[in-house]
Amino acid sequence: MTLPSKRFAHPEDAKWHVENAVSYYEKIFGKKPLGMWPSEGSVSNEMSAIVSEAGINWIATDEAILFNSAKEIAGDRRFLFRPFNLSVNGKNLKIIFRDHGLSDSIGFVYSKWNPEDAAADFVNKIRNIALYAGDSYDAPLVSVILDGENCWEYYSNDGRDFLTKLYEKLSADDLIETVRISDYLEKFPPKNTITNLTAGSWINGNFGIWIGHSQDNASWDYLSATRDFLVDFIEKNPEFKGCDNERQAWETLYAAEGSDWNWWYGDDHSSGNDAAFDYIYRQHLIKVYECLGQRPPDALYKAIKNTPKKVNAVKPSSFINPKIDGKVTNFFEWKNAGYYEVGHSGGSMHQVSTALKSFHYGFNADKLFLRLDFGDDISLKVLEDLTPRIIFLNPVEAQVSLNFNSEAKPKEFFIKSGDIQKELDYSLVSYGKIMEIAIPFSALGLPEKYDVIEFAISIDKNKMEIERWPYQSSIIIPKPSDSFVFANWSD
Repeated sequence: MTLPSKRFAHPEDAKWHVENAVSYYEKIFGKKPLGMWPSEGSVSNEMSAIVSEAGINWIATDEAILFNSAKEIAGDRRFLFRPFNLSVNGKNLKIIFRDHGLSDSIGFVYSKWNPEDAAADFVNKIRNIALYAGDSYDAPLVSVILDGENCWEYYSNDGRDFLTKLYEKLSADDLIETVRISDYLEKFPPKNTITNLTAGSWINGNFGIWIGHSQDNASWDYLSATRDFLVDFIEKNPEFKGCDNERQAWETLYAAEGSDWNWWYGDDHSSGNDAAFDYIYRQHLIKVYECLGQRPPDALYKAIKNTPKKVNAVKPSSFINPKIDGKVTNFFEWKNAGYYEVGHSGGSMHQVSTALKSFHYGFNADKLFLRLDFGDDISLKVLEDLTPRIIFLNPVEAQVSLNFNSEAKPKEFFIKSGDIQKELDYSLVSYGKIMEIAIPFSALGLPEKYDVIEFAISIDKNKMEIERWPYQSSIIIPKPSDSFVFANWSD
């Protein structure tokens, strides 16, 4: 990974942010907070000391941090449902880890479900955790942590129906008790200790969303240069020390240190208002100079996010004719296919846990070809419970469903349009290292005249959709024909 030209390391700034967060909380609620979800669930040995010194008793982060930090548990997920002591450099905290699969279920999955079924599934998942954790701990703690505002716009009735059903079921369940974390920790203090916390965030246990892309790195470099200027200017002009201008300059710089700016830089996410975020971020840095009566660098007036946004879908470049055998038969088989990498909603949300990792798509004059690549943790046993669906949206509405048994043999492969369901030839689908599918255009019942074919890929479990790609969008291909010329296929 390419990193910024200068390392930005200022624990004194992190200390300011934490202490001011504690003071603000105390101002609003009349007492200091006992626990903390650090920004982006980002943790490290260094930050744990800062948090401990601010009077915080516990912090929370993602499960990936647990498994990266406690190698001795060898990925045993039963440890996910217990708190840990964190003892680093003479400082002590307690730490808990969220189940990101459960959190993603609320964030990305249940909005597509009937509220009753979604609430029942969630409660059933918690009950299954109780059975799985068994007697490994006094009372397993299941932590569900996600942004409290982002997902509800995708739910019917803004999520009220789902939440009402969920709270009813949780309240009525004798096995499950909802608790405040501090109350739980007082009753069930940690028995295990972590002495070296692997640095990382709630996404993949690293910081790849916020650093590494050229736009992210430019943002960091501008921040470094602005902070260096501020420190140097105050040292050379002591008459500014302690005045309102210096205070305003520092507070503006602190605002520019927030993680949300770099969420929108790079090609990971887009708000639809990226230019506005970019402008406001640079205005914070410009104001630091203006507070001190100095001319800002010209570079700060130029947009950072001025490159085309990367699209997850790469278009096919020519006809393809892959052999449907469940493996990459040769290098060129899928080379000219389109490609889509899943996992990113592209907006304010980010789905971490997905069954499908990527897919290729292409066509010739007669067939649509799909290659589905699943995650390494999707075994044949797991795959048996999953039903991939290819959902055609235009020019006809139809669905192709397929399912495999635990021996990787197809047991379902059919197309459904309205009330009409038709079996497809099993020789057109295969699963081995990859899943390969061929769908004859003749099976879709396409009209004589149309311009494009539009589709999406869904993964169902127990007849409920758990993910769909592209997220809130679709794949579009032109009408195929023997005379089709790819050079004429423009955006």
